Amino acid sequence: MNRPELFRRSSMHDASRGHTAVLSDLVFTITVAGETFGLPIDCVRTVFRVGAVTPVPRAPPHIVGLINLRGKAVNAICLRRRLDLPGSQSEKNPFAVCIECAGEDFALIVDAVHDVVQFSEMQRIPVPSHVSDARARVTALLYNDAGGIVPLLDIERLVMEPPVASAA
Repeated sequence: MNRPELFRRSSMHDASRGHTAVLSDLVFTITVAGETFGLPIDCVRTVFRVGAVTPVPRAPPHIVGLINLRGKAVNAICLRRRLDLPGSQSEKNPFAVCIECAGEDFALIVDAVHDVVQFSEMQRIPVPSHVSDARARVTALLYNDAGGIVPLLDIERLVMEPPVASAA
């Protein structure tokens, strides 16, 4: 299956005409606790409704258990807990986004899934210093969108690194 890449050229470079390439970022958007986040499109495998979850003893709080996805056991990560967002999962069958990281599949449990959005290089902004350490560690960059700021999550850090402990 040929999937689009995160950074895809939206126009070709033609040296003979003097045109320059315009890079655009394709981002899969999701909502958790009323906030919109972006996932790199090249990591997204599929979207599905969560069915039965098998708890994993002694797992970190953000790992809700294992989900059977087409005969394969996949770690289910509650993105709300992982990002230390308020509230609890309200739906009995929430959405999950299956992502691939380091050759392994993970299911991110989210409140809602949206469209693939195309952002331009001009919309990229660095993560400001006032963003909490816990959030900044899992945010690759931000996009300035007409509807607000959309953080692009760093998938590797999100699933592979332990969460930063909240200050008491």
